[in-house]
Amino acid sequence: MVFLPLFSAFPLRVALLIVLLTLPFGGSVQAQIAPAGLEAPPDRPRTPRVTRAERRQLRAIEKAARQEQKKREADAKVVENNHGGTKGRMLSPQESEAAEALFIDGVKLLTLDDPNRALEKLVKAWQIDPTNAAVNYKLAETASKLNQVGEAIAYGKAAVRLEPKNPYYYLLLSQLYAGQQQYDDAADVYAGLLREVPDADQYLPQLADLYVAAAKLDQALAALEKAEKRYGVSEETALKRQQIYLRKNDFPKAVTAGEDLIRANPSEVRYVLALASLYLANNLNAKALEQIERALQTAPNHPQALLLRSDLRRAKNDSTGAEADVRQAFRSPELDIDARVRIMIEFIKRLPSVESARKPTATQEKRRQNALELATLTIQNYPDEPKSYAVMGDLQALSGQKKEARASYLQAVRRDNSKFRLWQQIVLLDAELDQTDSLLRHSERALRLFPNQPLLYFYNGSALLLRKDYEQAARTFEYGRKMVADEPELRQQFEAQLGNTYEYLKQYDKSAAAYEAALALNPDDATVLNNYSYYLSVRGAHLDKAATMTARLLQLFPGNGTYLDTRAWVLYKQGQYEAARELLERALRDRQDPDILEHYGDVLWKLNRPAEALINWQRARQLMHEPSENLDRKIQNKTFYE
Repeated sequence: MVFLPLFSAFPLRVALLIVLLTLPFGGSVQAQIAPAGLEAPPDRPRTPRVTRAERRQLRAIEKAARQEQKKREADAKVVENNHGGTKGRMLSPQESEAAEALFIDGVKLLTLDDPNRALEKLVKAWQIDPTNAAVNYKLAETASKLNQVGEAIAYGKAAVRLEPKNPYYYLLLSQLYAGQQQYDDAADVYAGLLREVPDADQYLPQLADLYVAAAKLDQALAALEKAEKRYGVSEETALKRQQIYLRKNDFPKAVTAGEDLIRANPSEVRYVLALASLYLANNLNAKALEQIERALQTAPNHPQALLLRSDLRRAKNDSTGAEADVRQAFRSPELDIDARVRIMIEFIKRLPSVESARKPTATQEKRRQNALELATLTIQNYPDEPKSYAVMGDLQALSGQKKEARASYLQAVRRDNSKFRLWQQIVLLDAELDQTDSLLRHSERALRLFPNQPLLYFYNGSALLLRKDYEQAARTFEYGRKMVADEPELRQQFEAQLGNTYEYLKQYDKSAAAYEAALALNPDDATVLNNYSYYLSVRGAHLDKAATMTARLLQLFPGNGTYLDTRAWVLYKQGQYEAARELLERALRDRQDPDILEHYGDVLWKLNRPAEALINWQRARQLMHEPSENLDRKIQNKTFYE
């Protein structure tokens, strides 16, 4: 029987890091320490009991708070209803001094971000002088910080009425309305600002925004036109007009707004490209190309212009020109990393999988080389950016360059070790490359960062198993298995590896329980069927069960040499030597394996064909990478040993 490789049932899956690459890198990872064993969780803290006296005290506090809230609401209504635009009664000097002192204290407390105490002081100032516009304004600001929006609006309206020439009072009141999505009211406040406050036309663009939010597009355009008559065409007003025309489905006027912007800023390439993008969005490719070429005359290596032209060339099946534009754009340091990653993701999506890439077509190979060249240019321009190396790793993994991919991922985590998916790729590649020491080292590092990821425990335990540290491997597998929630495939792999581990520890009851649990999750798992039946045959235990499992293996994979050998070994243990011989000869037609050859020699010996047995033992010895004491004895003494 040929024992299956450790990771044959859990192969490397090159999970593209598209989601990862679109996320920002950086930020710290909260320090977490993985428990060394299977410690029980700490007891929950008990909730302290509240005495009757404390309950009465709490009820009194709540009652006082409700009364204070009602008083504030009543005061706000007084502001709303009784103080219009009047100045109120004359204050005595003592009252004026007290109100001013309370106001100053309230403003200080508000500056110190203590709105509750600020409110107490300001309310007292308002009670002395309710017609003071500044007091009402600060009360509106304070109430807003305390999420008392109704009171804030009431105080804000009073401040505007009491001092209609102060622009800041209008701005706060409009902001309060807009925060409640009362855009009509917010726009009315801005309109009042423009009527009452001299030289307030600077606020026309903001008024236009409010009209847009209120779906009053014509009023918004009127406000912008008035602003442009006063101050001229600006980027802000032209872009706002363009967006409004697009919402009105008035494409010609949207184009006119874009052209106005270019005329006002003839050296600004991004306005030209914005107009090109507008044409592209409306399938006017020829006009879009005119604007792109216009931009490239001003800035010949502008990356966004090159990428837009690349799209147009690709649409015309000019792949050579399109690829040249992309390469030129990637050479520019002005092309930011996120734009590069988005483009690289599109390349990754179009690349074949590892399996189909073994014999790529000429087109696929050219596309792969282009993608790798772009990734190299990205690293050259952003050598300290982890995304550069992560995307290179993805491309190399898809191309079957496993060692190179792992090196790229390691470069990424050296710059930012906080992304689990990068560590996942690293340990998967360690396993695929049979790098046991690296797998152990990298999985341990990853577990220090991500102690709640069961996959890392699986690969750490597998590395320990390969290092023959069976006790620690069993503890690691057991701990990781407890963390698996809704991942039956991963849970099944934990059970399978526990079965293997407990076999080495000669804890056969635990081994059988783990194998049975694995088969309950996947009855046709070939690796488990193979290994479970082999270990039973080695121990000569439950051979009928082993025979049933190996029969199922051959139903699933009738020509597989490994499974033919396993079935033959079970039959050998049952004394069915002729049937075992036939299966082993079929297995050797599949592949020449030293274990199969040795088993074939054993069967031939049992069939009283010692010369042929010796020949096959010698052939097995020639193919073995490590010496076998038992096989050497058979060859040296020309006799059979169990």
